[in-house]
Amino acid sequence: MQATFLDGSTQEIELVNIPRNILWKHGRTGQAFQSRINEIVSGYKDESPEAQGLIFLESMTDEERLKFKNFADDIIKYSTSPQVEPDSLTEMSYWVIFGRKMYGLPDAPIQTTEGETTVEAVETFPVQSTLSEAGEDVPNLRTEAVQSDGTNRPTAM
Repeated sequence: MQATFLDGSTQEIELVNIPRNILWKHGRTGQAFQSRINEIVSGYKDESPEAQGLIFLESMTDEERLKFKNFADDIIKYSTSPQVEPDSLTEMSYWVIFGRKMYGLPDAPIQTTEGETTVEAVETFPVQSTLSEAGEDVPNLRTEAVQSDGTNRPTAM
């Protein structure tokens, strides 16, 4: 993807996986803010995404805004190759990069054991898994629960 900087220059960047230590650094920050975003989106369905974003930002205290900015800056800085400084990006590039990494937009790469792929490449996968199909063919399929004394007890299905 191409990033645009405040000085008017552009640079081709690649979105990469965010190191775990960066995600751990922020703990549940992303989850907490996502919960609030979901509430705003459901409460202001008729508003544009931009308006919903402003409502979200206006709902935060100064301390929460700083926490969110630090979180978003780290997501952007550590998910780009070569690394870019978030404060050097235009507002549009900043939010596009953040959105692609946080919400997995369709053109964001997906890491697999065999390399990277895209959402489009896996959209044609069957909805029903092979395991669920196999379970339908096995009559009287039961699961066993282990009791605290170590014995198995059949459970009704």
